[in-house]
Parts: sequence; C-alpha cells; structure tokens
Amino acid sequence: MEDAGIKLQSIHHLLVASAMANRIARQINPSFMLGTMCALSGIYPATCHPDDVFGAYEFRRRALMFSDVTMRGYQNMIGSNWEYLGYFRKDND
Repeated sequence: MEDAGIKLQSIHHLLVASAMANRIARQINPSFMLGTMCALSGIYPATCHPDDVFGAYEFRRRALMFSDVTMRGYQNMIGSNWEYLGYFRKDND
C-alpha cells in the first residue's frame, strides 16, 4: 500500500515544478501562450448501479483536480479533495 503522505508530496512537487516552468517561460517571453494538456480517456461505470456510476464520476472529478491547479493555482476545493482522499485532515494543519 502506498503511503498517502508520499503520494501527496509527489503530487505537490509536480504542481510546483509546473508553476516554476510557467514562471520561467513568462520571464523569457511574456507573450508565450501556456496551458495544460489533459489526457482524458473514457471512464465508464462497471454497471448501471448508482454506486458504480457515482464512483466513475468521483474518479473523473479527482483526475480533473490537477488540471484545475495547474491552470488556476491551488483552490479552496483542493483542500477538501486532499481531505476526502485521506491525505490530511483539517485538524492536523
């Protein structure tokens, strides 16, 4: 089983590296057009049971969280996602 803290720190470093690359690119040429590429494949529920449908929806929502951060920066919603995924709890801030 993966350590959730290691996974969180790895994701954070990836997002920080992306922000640093964007900052350097803007210093080189402020006219650069920068963005995020999303590789979204189809996510289908195993059955039409509501739990499976909701599970597929939640999986997609968690995957899109990363593009939200790279395009807009850390949002308030990301804290609830980290907590929801069990990476940290608000009482341990």
